[in-house]
Amino acid sequence: MMRRFRPTFLIAAAAATVVGTPARAQSSAGGSDVPCAVPMSWTVAGIDRRFDLSTESAARALRDAGRLWERAVGSDLFRFDADAGSPLFFEYDERQAGVEERREREQEVERERRDIEAGRTRLDEASRRYESAGARYERGLAEYDRAVQAYNDDVRRWSREREVPPSVQSDLDRRRDELDRTLRALDDGRRDLRRLADSIQKDVDAFNERVDALADQNAALARDFPGSTAESGTYDEIVSRSNGRLVSVSRRIRIFRFSSHDDLVMVLAHELGHALGLGHARDDGAVMSAIIAPSASVIPSGTVTPMDVRMLSARCPRLGGRVQHRIDPRDRIREVQLRGTM
Repeated sequence: MMRRFRPTFLIAAAAATVVGTPARAQSSAGGSDVPCAVPMSWTVAGIDRRFDLSTESAARALRDAGRLWERAVGSDLFRFDADAGSPLFFEYDERQAGVEERREREQEVERERRDIEAGRTRLDEASRRYESAGARYERGLAEYDRAVQAYNDDVRRWSREREVPPSVQSDLDRRRDELDRTLRALDDGRRDLRRLADSIQKDVDAFNERVDALADQNAALARDFPGSTAESGTYDEIVSRSNGRLVSVSRRIRIFRFSSHDDLVMVLAHELGHALGLGHARDDGAVMSAIIAPSASVIPSGTVTPMDVRMLSARCPRLGGRVQHRIDPRDRIREVQLRGTM
């Protein structure tokens, strides 16, 4: 079976450093330093125009990612506001450029695969026509052989007679002429079959060459785009505290690469999990795994995995009560804002 290669997106720990004093910079590896702060507001703040992505599509993916978590716990965890909330940025660089190049190559391979499959269908139809024509030829040849045998038997029988009646001779002459015409028709049919067989064989040879070329394309695709540990996204935050009390937290998600809506939903769900306070899971199938395959089963199931739920329950045992971390307005420490750059 011809196989379509698909990319594997790897979610690595965020390595971004955000400067803020007296705030604390937090990477996504271990999850938010201010976990379980729900409902958490997010907004699409900026999309590099080199992404083939509208603000509406990005917002829909963000909502879909949030719902994966919300369906699992039965609580509202996120708010998505076009005008307010922590920012989501789409930053275009060589990572997404590589994804798009691979996607174009995959599409070329897929178009060739479909064309080859259409050629296989045409070859199957031609083979059926050949088999049907061959069967008709064999039936005609068998009928001819029987007719020849009957004619020869009658000729031998009348040859033993002293005289052949004119009517019998006329009938034998007619049958011989008919046998001659049948033989010529059979010869024509045999030549037609030979031409059809040669044509089909030529098409089969060309088909096999295309199959071999497609295998080479697939091999080149795998060679040119091996698995990579490049980040697909990061979650960053700055936390400000005064005398041990929380003053402010500024959050940000940055997306660097994705291949489809489902891939983007997976990456966003992973980063939202970090925002909820979750680190990386050891289960490769979990949303919070450091390695997320684009075919992960959570998309059709519409919810995160049991491993993700266990991690969230352990991190936020009172999530059902919507425990929120509030900022004390009496503290006069300036909130440090994160600014996304495109």
